[in-house]
Amino acid sequence: MYRVDDLLFDGWYSHAVAGGFTDTFELYIDALCGLPPHDYAQALETIGRRLGRLRPRASLWFRVHNLRGRWYLEALRDGLQNTGVSFAVTPFEEKFDPLRFTFWPVADRVPSPKPPAYLPEEPYWGWVRSKRLMLQAMARLGRAYTREVASMVQLGRTQAYNLLVSLEQEGWVERMVLEDGYDYWQIRRKGLSAALRLWRIPPGQDFEERHERENPQATHHVGRVSKHNRTKRLWRDWLMSASFRSQVVIYAVWSEVALPVNTICDALAWGEYEGRETLFWLEVLSSKKNRENLRYDVVSKSNAVAAYLGMYGVPIILAFLGQKWTLGALGGVFGRIPKEIAVIAAPWTHFGRLPTPKWGDFQYLV
Repeated sequence: MYRVDDLLFDGWYSHAVAGGFTDTFELYIDALCGLPPHDYAQALETIGRRLGRLRPRASLWFRVHNLRGRWYLEALRDGLQNTGVSFAVTPFEEKFDPLRFTFWPVADRVPSPKPPAYLPEEPYWGWVRSKRLMLQAMARLGRAYTREVASMVQLGRTQAYNLLVSLEQEGWVERMVLEDGYDYWQIRRKGLSAALRLWRIPPGQDFEERHERENPQATHHVGRVSKHNRTKRLWRDWLMSASFRSQVVIYAVWSEVALPVNTICDALAWGEYEGRETLFWLEVLSSKKNRENLRYDVVSKSNAVAAYLGMYGVPIILAFLGQKWTLGALGGVFGRIPKEIAVIAAPWTHFGRLPTPKWGDFQYLV
């Protein structure tokens, strides 16, 4: 690794190009690191701008690994609009190509000075992948029950619990017990700092986008379990318990995701359905709104889904869950549904019970 001030980079090269030599820094991005691409891009932009001030001729190469399909890479690239330096976003295995950068990397007639090497000493750099992902999931959730974290990291409940106990014993998270006997986990300041470093976020840099965007932490774990928030956080488990689960593969899942179509979806899973790259978009209908407002929300979300499909062309399964009476607001709302969108709806009373999606159609389970 290399260090520039308090910025850490996974690689550095002075590539020979027409006009001289580049000053190219590499950041390795894990597509499965617990952050949605649009949110992660906000922090990476700040890193790019800081690097540009410290090394005016620098260029930045984001090399993304653990990719499945094309959506994550494209969404991350789209989110990076103001890095202040020439940058490229490519699959990890691609070789350096100046034509892949947003503009030709600045080159000097002599190679740029090599930045200081950095040998990380903190223990978390050597953790097994599952333990690292567990801490990063806690950094996004803030507070969570074992099952919720396990769902986000796609681990069995026992394995997740054992990892959380290990993190607790080492002081990265703490266990809290509610009056009703439920216990949950809360990330400690030390753990948050470690998760940020693993994401390559330097000390002192604000990264509020790491949170669930409509952050339920203030109410989610005070006295009782919130059905609404718990449903969002267990979206992956709903899909993997559905009757069509044999056709589903989940790469990653996040709750409360801000998307560049002026909306926040309650949960978003990225994976495959019937062998095709697919986004599974969840909306949990609020029981605190009247029928008219619910119908307005449904139309608004449906328009956002269509707009997002237009941006990336990745098929989307849009699901609505809620109390039975709230689902009544869906009647007559959907007109012609694009053939790359499937809409499904079901009561949340029976966990994992979902109708089988049908492209270009609305399927409702009573």
